[in-house]
Amino acid sequence: MPSYVSLLAVAACLLLSLQDSLAAAPDRSQPAAVVSSCTADAYSSCPSWMPSQREMRTVLADYFCEAADRGLVRPRVTRVVRAETSQVTCAALGPETNSNIACGGDMQFIGPDGRTDFLTFSPTMHRQDDGRYAIYEGEDENGNAVWHAPSPQRASKVCTGQPLR
Repeated sequence: MPSYVSLLAVAACLLLSLQDSLAAAPDRSQPAAVVSSCTADAYSSCPSWMPSQREMRTVLADYFCEAADRGLVRPRVTRVVRAETSQVTCAALGPETNSNIACGGDMQFIGPDGRTDFLTFSPTMHRQDDGRYAIYEGEDENGNAVWHAPSPQRASKVCTGQPLR
């Protein structure tokens, strides 16, 4: 009899955890919430103007696809069939609206056979007056900051599946 009691106790715990997980499951009929690219911690806060995960992941994928077109990065797959970024972690480099931000994550260039080339990144970016994000690429010969706002990924030769070699 004691084995039945412990078996029932385990079953009850499993049912309770299942009930809790079902209660916590998102309602698919509700629109998805905007997920921030920033997570506050003991050292920094997340200003309300911080971009969403979707915005940053799109901008970074656009940038690295264009960088591959420009020869700045060379994916080690024969042909890219999909290019995407991991979830990114961003931080504002100042409290003022549209201060520079830095984001970290991984770019994934995926080939037709499923092989993936990963590129870890942590660029500094800012929102330009036209609303587009630009990535810091260094300084020119006069010591001026060079910022580059990428074209959409769909304009990339590399990331639209054309052979690299």
